[in-house]
Amino acid sequence: MVSLPLQLVVLGAVLGAALAAAALILSLVPLSTLGRGHPVLTRRLVPGPSAHPDLSKTSSRVCSLCSSGPAGEVLSSQKVSFVAFITAMELPVLHQHEEEKFFLNARGQKETLPSIRDSPTKQLSVVVPSYNEEKRLPVMMDEALGYLEERQKQDPTFTYEVIVVDDGSKDQTSKVAFKYCQKYGSDKVRVITLVKNRGKGGAVKMGVFSSRGENILMADADGATKFCDIEKLEKGLNDLQPWPDQMAIACGSRAHLKKDSIAQRSYFRTLLMYGFHFLVWFLCVKGIRDTQCGFKLLTREAASRTFSSLHIERWNVSVHEVINYTRN
Repeated sequence: MVSLPLQLVVLGAVLGAALAAAALILSLVPLSTLGRGHPVLTRRLVPGPSAHPDLSKTSSRVCSLCSSGPAGEVLSSQKVSFVAFITAMELPVLHQHEEEKFFLNARGQKETLPSIRDSPTKQLSVVVPSYNEEKRLPVMMDEALGYLEERQKQDPTFTYEVIVVDDGSKDQTSKVAFKYCQKYGSDKVRVITLVKNRGKGGAVKMGVFSSRGENILMADADGATKFCDIEKLEKGLNDLQPWPDQMAIACGSRAHLKKDSIAQRSYFRTLLMYGFHFLVWFLCVKGIRDTQCGFKLLTREAASRTFSSLHIERWNVSVHEVINYTRN
């Protein structure tokens, strides 16, 4: 580890803390809706083992953490707090252009997208947010589909779908992804093309709300994580059973690769990283070592509740997701 001047360490911590504070503020209040004449709504969840909030209401919960080992951390809700969550709009809110309500099947015909409110018909949904990923997406898709197809051969009862969400790309991401739909069929691979770029959070939310799986995996299009590591996340979820209110989440972690990543960063970025991680740890979640990792596995109920209250869609959405996990 390279030693740095104390002044730089302090500066990095302050700047990182400021960035994290901005993310936390955005995660608590949908600022874009305030000041427009909307009534401010409050919801309180009555405590008790049978409490089960409707998706159109908001709530706040206290969660506990259970580590699943070096492969990742597992999060599961256990009891309800008395904290009211204030929002300026009813939830869930999913703004869709008319074209975004459909997908093309392998024959190029329009079909209506399913909804997370429907009963699950697959064991696993894989949501892949993609923006200008025509070059890196094929590598990730080949690895993921190779693993999933082999797993299905070994266990014919295993069912899956991969949902590629093109977040308004300027390249040929949708066309590249659609080739996999034609090869494997639209029951296994679907492509959702967003009219405008929304940011990673918006793309993931669209994919999650259109999924059919009992469990939902988020995976980055750049293949930053080995896809076969999903088995470690699945083990983490299974170790937590029975799930309170069917709520369980496993977060992948790249913390064990920190030394390698630091060696490739500038001093300034390293300082920002440490300051940011400290504030997130101090104010939000102390049991997850890598809140920024995009490799996360959620139960259907956990995904539905978490993304129903996702207010920000762009910068630092991963931290917002983790904050929502702890609320729900």
